[in-house]
Amino acid sequence: MAVGRRTRELTYDKVPVDVKRIADESMGKGALKSLWNSIVENTPGRNPKFYLILRVVDGEPVGFALFHYAIVSTRRFDYTIGVIDAVCVSTPYRGSGYGSMLTFNVLRRMSLHGVNRVELMLKAKKSDDGELPTLPTVGSERFLFDLGLKKIAYIEDYWREDSLTWGYDCIVCHERPDSCTGVLMVVNES
Repeated sequence: MAVGRRTRELTYDKVPVDVKRIADESMGKGALKSLWNSIVENTPGRNPKFYLILRVVDGEPVGFALFHYAIVSTRRFDYTIGVIDAVCVSTPYRGSGYGSMLTFNVLRRMSLHGVNRVELMLKAKKSDDGELPTLPTVGSERFLFDLGLKKIAYIEDYWREDSLTWGYDCIVCHERPDSCTGVLMVVNES
């Protein structure tokens, strides 16, 4: 059973407690608030419009997707980027397809919105052998490749400043400040 479609302005203070609980469990305590604040800080005019899709099963929230749009303007055209900020599913419900459903719902909405490019960021911690195993905040890496997303950039210490500014517990590197590398994945509309 899914929650009915209601649209209202969403600020972090209005994010449901269950969403914050699922985010803390999936991303680390305080990571959602840090992510939210970082997006607001780095958005011109500091007023991004966030979209939240909540998945409810038997009256209990089990997962969510958070996303927003960014517009890049040139003299000749506007380019719309759909940014998937997080797709999280509560531990007992992982592996049941809810994350995939949420991701497909976000991509469908982005397609209807007319995005030219979809972006998301993975977290990666360097291992002793120099490899970068990733932990996506959006489904599994294999699933993302199957959707056509490609890794295009690695950004060392991507979350360092955010973790110093807003503080959170990283579930990947278990360090503060966060020392994870950001792995940018994208797919362009063709």
